[in-house]
Order: sequence, then structure tokens, then C-alpha cells
Amino acid sequence: MNEFEERFLIAASDAVDLNDSRMLGDAAFDISVSWAKKPTSENSAFSDDFVAELMKLMSHQRFLDWEGSFNVLFLFETDWGCLTLRQRLELCQFLGTVYEKLKDPTSQLVIVELLGKYLATAYSLQALDRLSAASNEVARAYVAYGYKCLVLNAAEQEVKKKAEARLTAMATDSSEVVRLEVAAAVADIS
Repeated sequence: MNEFEERFLIAASDAVDLNDSRMLGDAAFDISVSWAKKPTSENSAFSDDFVAELMKLMSHQRFLDWEGSFNVLFLFETDWGCLTLRQRLELCQFLGTVYEKLKDPTSQLVIVELLGKYLATAYSLQALDRLSAASNEVARAYVAYGYKCLVLNAAEQEVKKKAEARLTAMATDSSEVVRLEVAAAVADIS
């Protein structure tokens, strides 16, 4: 782990303990800026230890209950290119396991965006399919947004077709919140 990663982990842990989302947002910004300033000859990927430690932090109940949890997830979104393919897949698999446990709805939105817009593969489709069974209607509504992102960003036509079919099928959801999000998403891709 390098000095930027170590500094961020300390700040992230402190921010969660202090329930200070601004502190964490500042730390995420600092690591992004520091990473961008690294010479291109240096390894530009996050270390495996760093990603593993972040997932460990994100599995703690205090993190899952925290309204500022989205700040850690924004780090992955803004610095997606610093993750190796293996790290991306492991991270997205992990995020699927904590999706419904997160109390912060913004974190759930970032997760579906990571899957649908950034990863944008057949794996994303499978992960969104699992998340579409969420008991919380807002969490399910965000999945509709994830499917929309997948339709717009997947490279494989088959994945796009399947994501669009899944999105359309969500129009019969029992929740009006979900149906409204589906209608907006369908309008955006039409």
C-alpha cells in the first residue's frame, strides 16, 4: 500500500467513527488529486490491499448505517480507472452483498451506477438482476436506473437487449416509486 492509500484509510476510518461525511469527502478528493499527480511511469492501479481494506471498512455496521457512506463509493466512481479488472469484479460482487444493508440511499444509487455505467458488462446484468429483488422500493427503483445505464453503456448488444427487457419488465412492479423510475428510464433510452 502506498502513502496516499494509507492516509485515505486512516481518514476514512476516522470519518466513519466520527460520523463526519465532510471529512471523508475531503479525504476522497485528496487521494484522487494525489493519484492524478503521480507520474504516469508509476503503477496507476490501487493496490489489492487498499481495495481489500476498503471493502473491510464498508462491511462494518457503523459504515452501513452511516448516511455519509456514499463518499467512499464516489472514490471508486471518480477513480474507476485505478481499479484493475479483477478489483472491479470483486468490488462489484462485494457491493451487491451490502446493497440492501446500506442505510444511505445515495450509496445504493452509486452502486447501480458503478454496475451499469462503469462496469457495464454481462456481470453487471447478473448483479442488477440480483439487486432487483430488493425488498425496499427505493432500492428497486435505483436498479431501474442501473438497467438504463447498462442499456446506454454496455459494449455487447446482447447485454443491452437483456437490460432493456429487464427494465421493461419492471414496469409491472407493485411499487409506484419503481414504476415511475422505470417510466423515466424507458423514456431516456427511447
